[in-house]
Amino acid sequence: MIHLLRNSLIALTAACALPAAADTVTQWDFNSGTLSPSVGSGTAALAGDTTTATFATTGNDGSGDPAGGSGNLAWNTKTYPPNGSANKTSGVEFRVGTKVGTASFEDITVTFSIRHSSTASRFERFQYSLDGSVFIDLNIFSVTLADTWSQRSVDLSGISGVGNNPSFAFRIVSEFESTATGSGAASYLPSGGASYSTSGTWRFDMVGVSGTRVSPVPEPTTAMLGLVGGGALALRARRRR
Repeated sequence: MIHLLRNSLIALTAACALPAAADTVTQWDFNSGTLSPSVGSGTAALAGDTTTATFATTGNDGSGDPAGGSGNLAWNTKTYPPNGSANKTSGVEFRVGTKVGTASFEDITVTFSIRHSSTASRFERFQYSLDGSVFIDLNIFSVTLADTWSQRSVDLSGISGVGNNPSFAFRIVSEFESTATGSGAASYLPSGGASYSTSGTWRFDMVGVSGTRVSPVPEPTTAMLGLVGGGALALRARRRR
């Protein structure tokens, strides 16, 4: 009996130790021509007073969208601030509660594909918010090859308060060279060889939030009763044989 219980406890411990696979909480592929998520729930909006946007056909040009062809649309943002103004204010903003119904998620990761035009800002700042109001700088990304898709991944698993937080939000905004690199001019640099222009575009596709689903942990008493009951049944079967 003790031997059976010990083996059952070892099996239970091993099962609990297995890492859980990440699930998609919310995703935007923009193929509907709207800002509604293709998976899950959430909102997407423009950040800053001067940014405008359209939906553009992206086809099979490397955005990572499995739809491909004429069915693959992307969110094309434009009319960014004049050079030397509105640092880290304009771009896109996504809000998604990492609690869906009664299920919750932790170890959150944000991924997205982005394509810069040559006159768009070279530097992208990823910001996150725990309360949906105050945004905190995190990753900085730089592009020097225009008109080519780049895939981004931001790991927020080490930041307390992101997981299981219905107020979680994030932004991707344009940034001056001086604050992005710690030196240089207080102005936007272009992504290509041309000069920066307010008509430059950032095109977004496959914006996603993923995390590890948190499963309820059984009460110790319930788990032990199950093990004892299972062990007793196994012992009875053995005696019958």
